[in-house]
Amino acid sequence: MLASLGAELLKLRKRPSTWVLALIWLAVIILLNYTLSYALLSSAPPPTAPEGTPKAQRESSYESSRKNSGSSSSSSSTPRIWSPT
Repeated sequence: MLASLGAELLKLRKRPSTWVLALIWLAVIILLNYTLSYALLSSAPPPTAPEGTPKAQRESSYESSRKNSGSSSSSSSTPRIWSPT
């Protein structure tokens, strides 16, 4: 039984169509991983402040997150996640 399984795997490994399908499968998996990650992370809602945060601080946090989300560079020194300072 193991000998026939080994022979079938050897035949399968030597076929070029197996390698082509394996590469296509790998490319689709990688592409879906990156595109779904990008789509989910780029459409995330803006950060919210916890209960009891002063209105002025909530508005400034919201405005800074909107300003940062419009820029293409991520080298700004303002953090995108709200943190009490």
